[in-house]
Amino acid sequence: MTTVIAWYGADSKKLPKRASTSQATQQLTPASLYFASDSRISWAEEKRPYPRWDFAKKVFASRSTPDIFGFSGSVETGVVLLSQVVSLADHSLLFSDADIPTRRFRKFSYAIQRTWKNYPSEKRAPLKFLHGFRIGEGVSSRFYVGVMHWSPESESWNQTLKECPINMASSVLDGIGTGHKKALEWIEIRNRTCDANTSRAMFSGLCDSIKAGADPDSGGAPQLVGLYRKFNASSFGIIWEGRRYFDGQPLQRIHVNDTLEWRNAIFERVAGESGQLLSGAQAHAVR
Repeated sequence: MTTVIAWYGADSKKLPKRASTSQATQQLTPASLYFASDSRISWAEEKRPYPRWDFAKKVFASRSTPDIFGFSGSVETGVVLLSQVVSLADHSLLFSDADIPTRRFRKFSYAIQRTWKNYPSEKRAPLKFLHGFRIGEGVSSRFYVGVMHWSPESESWNQTLKECPINMASSVLDGIGTGHKKALEWIEIRNRTCDANTSRAMFSGLCDSIKAGADPDSGGAPQLVGLYRKFNASSFGIIWEGRRYFDGQPLQRIHVNDTLEWRNAIFERVAGESGQLLSGAQAHAVR
């Protein structure tokens, strides 16, 4: 019962010289990777409206490694498993700088499956995980998203790994959850404006979908985690309908600090204390 969207932001950068040509080349390359979600969980009953709670954490970021995560499906299991994975990553017990893409995703998959295999079979419910990560640093770095899906019918995990493509504009790479198709429809509306194929179109489209109630099982404040070409993963504060949120929780002004990056519903960089556009930050048109 959720909406999670994965997208990459691309920009034009000069790549290092190649030995064969001794010339640098200009290419559109992925510069960032984001996972964004709503905050609602609901409990299916005989008829709607289902009981719901709008403060559940759904996307995760490792503060010690360039890895981000998200899930849809069983909240109890998803939150527990991803919390364990993030803890392992933050304590340097899971990933390595020497990992190749397939090995890094395999490590994540194994960390999930080694405890899942002991989960009571009668309690297993559909689950999907997203694992986003960066290999390398700087202009030549590459971004990837792995997807894991537990199928109760086949009682097995299905897995795919995608690389964010070169020479393509910013775009959604994947989505999971009951509301992700509705969110894609709102993103497509944003892509028909001058914001087309930008990160602000992706995030604003998700926010539009949440505000519109496009999926009754998705709601609450948006959540956002991401990666840049350098540094480890980040979680973002969100200004939503005049209030401050972090991981789906409302915050008071006294809890705001200068170490957290803040965004509003149209993806502008804003100050957490005032909600106003940061000095030097790009203003985005409101539509």
